[in-house]
Amino acid sequence: MIMDVVHHVVIIILVDAVKMYTEEVELFNKKVKFKSFLCTNDKNKPRKSKPSFRLSIKLTDSCNSSCLFCANKNTKDFGELDFDKIEKVVRELNKTGYLIGVSITGGEPMLYPDKVNKLINLITSIDEKINICITTNGINLRKFAEFDNLERIESLHISRHHYDDDINREIFHSDDIATSEDIKYLQSIVKDKLIININTVLIKGYIDNIEEVKKMFEYADSLGIRRVGIVSLIKLNEYAKDNFIDFNDIFDKKDSSFFIGHHLYSYDYCECIDGIYSADSQNILEFYARMGKEKKCPFVTQLVYTTDNKLKTGFNGEVIY
Repeated sequence: MIMDVVHHVVIIILVDAVKMYTEEVELFNKKVKFKSFLCTNDKNKPRKSKPSFRLSIKLTDSCNSSCLFCANKNTKDFGELDFDKIEKVVRELNKTGYLIGVSITGGEPMLYPDKVNKLINLITSIDEKINICITTNGINLRKFAEFDNLERIESLHISRHHYDDDINREIFHSDDIATSEDIKYLQSIVKDKLIININTVLIKGYIDNIEEVKKMFEYADSLGIRRVGIVSLIKLNEYAKDNFIDFNDIFDKKDSSFFIGHHLYSYDYCECIDGIYSADSQNILEFYARMGKEKKCPFVTQLVYTTDNKLKTGFNGEVIY
């Protein structure tokens, strides 16, 4: 009985805290409740901040891969992007002072490299200071070398789920993805060597223990890559649920080649760590690991512009414009 009362009180306190650390912002004549706190090492004690959000632009819903864990698997496009409307949206959001960056995503955006280049140019023309991030499986990766504003990209995340090219193709169920040589080539021509990141999901039977993570980091080092992300699967389907690995179970077994800098929480909604890894070559790699939780988030952290030209409060959120 006492424990039930304590549990109930804790829930009330947490709900009140979440309300305290959110803030409504009016966008396109609609009020949106955004996160207004910084993640901390105590998930029950966030730090108050101004509201902030990213804008994700889905350049396409199509993809050349068919990853078993992906929510976008076998999805087709719903329309053609309206670049004039995108410009209006980016300009309006940038005026708020709360936009922290734009992510170009899909589907697989690099199915259409000309559109990606056009979109980067558009965002850059609005404000050169806008942080631009792109996520790709690496199809047409060498086309980035032809982009007008390649160096304006803050981070280019290449999804790479194994250090072996053949096994990586097996995971993606596709041959049309970046090879090791493609990644090495692009890294060799970019001026800022921290632009390119490799993102790896933890999957049972593939990268699923600390030794495999070390092999992935050594692989990244061999390509000249200096940033690697490790991501726990989001439990969106049965495959993801069955093959899920909590990154804590991996890094709890780390050795002296790893140094954890921060371990941060956003209440019970997500969790991440960051740190550095000392490679066998004596090079230092930056890394992070992140994990979304199944608990539904009561506030907005990102807006999404979809392929049918709607602005939404998240990938499955409410349409606001």
